[in-house]
Amino acid sequence: MQNIIIIGAFPEDISLIKGGVQASVYGLAVSLRQRNDIENIEVISLPGKASDKKSQEKTIADIKVNYLETRFFLALGILHLPRILSLITKYKSPIIHIHGTGFLQLALLGVLRLQKAKIVWTLHGITAKETVQIYRKNPTFTNITRHIFYKYIERFSIFIAGNIIVDTIYVAEEINAKKPLHVIPQGIFLQEFSEIQNLQRQLPLILSLGVISPRKGHHLTLQAFVKVRRQNPNARLIIAGALANQEYFAQLQDLAKQLNLGDAVEFRVNASRSEIIKLLGEAKIFALMSEEESQGIALCEAMAAGLPIVASNVGGIKSVVSQNKNGLLVNYPDIDKFAESINLLLSDNGLYERFAQEAKSSSKRFDWQNMCEQIIAIYAKL
Repeated sequence: MQNIIIIGAFPEDISLIKGGVQASVYGLAVSLRQRNDIENIEVISLPGKASDKKSQEKTIADIKVNYLETRFFLALGILHLPRILSLITKYKSPIIHIHGTGFLQLALLGVLRLQKAKIVWTLHGITAKETVQIYRKNPTFTNITRHIFYKYIERFSIFIAGNIIVDTIYVAEEINAKKPLHVIPQGIFLQEFSEIQNLQRQLPLILSLGVISPRKGHHLTLQAFVKVRRQNPNARLIIAGALANQEYFAQLQDLAKQLNLGDAVEFRVNASRSEIIKLLGEAKIFALMSEEESQGIALCEAMAAGLPIVASNVGGIKSVVSQNKNGLLVNYPDIDKFAESINLLLSDNGLYERFAQEAKSSSKRFDWQNMCEQIIAIYAKL
């Protein structure tokens, strides 16, 4: 019987999961809780941003969660290091699974390695690549400082960590760790989509689901949608996701007005989990023009719902979407080809149905049960 401590962002409300890290930590914790060979599981939830909230302990989905909060600056989360180490000592020889990249995660990796603890670290995305893209678009002192800070945190973490999990081969190749890596995708709960994957979808509704952030390329999706409407005037677009960048959201709203899209476009910000599932059941095509994506868990969910995919051919997306089998991949940021691909699926019923069936079939490999088995195998070797 094993004691497992997971350290990473965990949702305070499971009906509102914000981002891939929260989804991954939640999915893993729930999957581990369902096993008989796990004696104890506890989550230490790291803050995603500075806030005035106080640290607290809750039980969510039958999982004990210690929520840690940080005021003023996120980097001050390092002050929680003694408390985290104290929580860990409650358990005999626990396996400690750390998620994400940050100053606190780096400190934990260093201290726990010195203590010869049993550690696994999951690297979510390539933080240095994401921050440099932000700097190139907006070359401010703050953005370059942030990029340098995270670049070296990421490199030092890779150097220190022993057992590293990445979600796609793309990430493994990009970080060039010069050490063995475990490639295990982020999972999904297939049963969530069982009631919607065989629905008849008549309306030409396109869904773009992703955090409201420039990296997700929603502005390019809007521009491509104008071209989609020229061939399919009844087409509608819904852009949904957690609000990560208020300024960018305002820009998207202004762009929709400038493009005269009117009621054809709708924004759903911070939609609940039930609302997301409902949207996946109503949509006909899933479209995402990301600039960078290590895997794209929303793509896996869309396939499980039976939606053909149109996406940018970047990062780890090609590890999820198979070209001309369950979706169409286009070069970033080719909005003409993006629109053409959407129109092709809207006009060719045979192609659409073939992609939809393959999407449902290929989504099975991302089931959390399969992912959990692979992660348990890593734990066992420790």
